[in-house]
Amino acid sequence: MRDATRHWLVSDEIDQWRLWLHDYGTGLSGEALGQCRRGGPFIYDAFAAYEAGLISGPNIAVMGSIGSGKSTLVKMLALRASRQEYGVVIVDPKGEYHEVARAVGGSILELTVGGTQWCNPFDGDRARDLLVALTLLELALHRSVSEDEKYLFEREWNEVGGAERPLLRVYERLASSLLTEEVSSRRSLALALRRFIEGDLRGLFDGCDPAVDLSRGLVVLDLSQLWSRGEFALACVATMAAAQRPTHGRRYLLIDEAWAVINDAAAARWLQGSWKMARATGVSHVIVLHRWSDTESSAGADSAHRARVMGLVRDCDTHFVFHLSANDAALLTPILDLHPREQALIPELARGSALVRYGPWRSVLEVRPLDAERALVDSDHAMRRS
Repeated sequence: MRDATRHWLVSDEIDQWRLWLHDYGTGLSGEALGQCRRGGPFIYDAFAAYEAGLISGPNIAVMGSIGSGKSTLVKMLALRASRQEYGVVIVDPKGEYHEVARAVGGSILELTVGGTQWCNPFDGDRARDLLVALTLLELALHRSVSEDEKYLFEREWNEVGGAERPLLRVYERLASSLLTEEVSSRRSLALALRRFIEGDLRGLFDGCDPAVDLSRGLVVLDLSQLWSRGEFALACVATMAAAQRPTHGRRYLLIDEAWAVINDAAAARWLQGSWKMARATGVSHVIVLHRWSDTESSAGADSAHRARVMGLVRDCDTHFVFHLSANDAALLTPILDLHPREQALIPELARGSALVRYGPWRSVLEVRPLDAERALVDSDHAMRRS
């Protein structure tokens, strides 16, 4: 049993205050992310925290307004994980993590239409692969797959069995329907699959060359081409599926600009299953979000989608919450069950400071990069070049 005075002091008399006395941090060993505001160094590793019984699941949410320090923290997490020889896959929507990869001898994979580098989202598990394929179809169609389409696709998918390049094999079985103008489930599926084989997504998730290896070291998946074209949610699901194979060992999967993924109903539904399997697959998902009001408004029209999005954030056992407006802190309060003092603290946080919630524990972290890391984790250097 940990000493309660290391974090919040809670008693019958002063429960409404939850005062800090002194914060010794997590008690884990390793490189610190910074200093606890009222105590010692703050060291964090999701896998070590799980083994120590501090948390019940490895998933992490990093939230805060633009310029609050999120990117600095995420890059520091990636660098430390790499030095601990965990696998690290960074889903990079805007090409901001190249220097991090170079610093640790990692790989940078730029996924481009018709290129030679591609991710294979299928691993041979028939049930899992079918779910991934149906999700990719919904994202390509920008709507839910109808019951007729689902039945037809499942039938064709089962016919191709465990063949290599299954999307191509199913497309070949449906392509003849493109020769007619008659609207049908076969034709709508063929049109969606055509995007992956011959269209604007060709060569990204179904290529002729061997698929990229995401099992070793630190890998940055540069999806900036797809980000600029509005296909980030689709690309993110496919690359995440490729990175989650249980044979890859324990690894961090960092998703920047994750609001663009969870705001899509089909992607959020798939992510929910991925979250639940995190311990089984040995993956610590790290999602990076901006203002909660953006997510709240995007998911508000569909109550099931909204509940799923809130569940994804709530089901992260670790939260790094940087500065948010008072309105955003209020919106976040029922989702994370924030104490009134926590809600009041978040709008007052200075840049580089975060409220950290991990399991039942709480710390206020002052993020402090190592001197050798500062140039790597600085996201604003371009603004100061003059």
